Amino acid sequence: MRKQFMNTAKLFLATASVALGLNTNAQVVVGSQQYQTQKANGTLDPSNVLVNPTPSVNATLNGDKDEVGPNHQKSSCECYVQPDATYTVANFGGASDDGSEGPIAIPFNFCLYGTNYNSFYLNINGNITFDQAYGTFSSVPFPSNQYVMVAPFWGDVDLGGTGTIYYKITPTAVYINWEQVGYYNSQVDKVNTFQLIITDGTDPAVPNGDNIAFCYGDMQWTTGSASSGVNGFGGTPATVGVNKGDGIDYLQI
Repeated sequence: MRKQFMNTAKLFLATASVALGLNTNAQVVVGSQQYQTQKANGTLDPSNVLVNPTPSVNATLNGDKDEVGPNHQKSSCECYVQPDATYTVANFGGASDDGSEGPIAIPFNFCLYGTNYNSFYLNINGNITFDQAYGTFSSVPFPSNQYVMVAPFWGDVDLGGTGTIYYKITPTAVYINWEQVGYYNSQVDKVNTFQLIITDGTDPAVPNGDNIAFCYGDMQWTTGSASSGVNGFGGTPATVGVNKGDGIDYLQI
């Protein structure tokens, strides 16, 4: 059954500094034949560190044309901003599954639990991270000390069949759109559309001094087949929220 979400989550998080616990287990290169085979067979060790082959990038501003203006189209929920010609198509080095792009520089301080960040990693699987790229496809509940994450919909997104991820950087905000994305393994019978906005806390795109917004269009699936899902449902569902990275502080919706 198709399910429509038209809700907005707006968050402001500011407390102590971030403490990270880094995984030091065996590394597996995302997209390699070993990785693809093990994921398809269900033998991929979840404790492995997933290494993304995508080279680092630096996104640059294009002056005034990157400003959000009245010509931006919003959906009926008055939150979701449709991508236009000022957006960039995310490049995951040819990867369509579990890939990442970054670090992507931003021209403002994004404050998360009292720590300011000036770059992020854009991960195919419905989230951004700040300390490292993160390709894990089966979500876990927050909190965790393994990553600093903002996740509008952490699930096993697969671009192999359909969908595009776009992003836009302005002097005070970042917009990231997952547009009509399918689920693993290249399934296109159901697609999701959702957006993450992060700001410097003053941008009117996220009002009232907040600095994070989750915006949703048509949401049709929750789970990929490598996460024990069947036809997009069941198994390990997506996680939505914010994780500080210290194993203590988080917000989960």
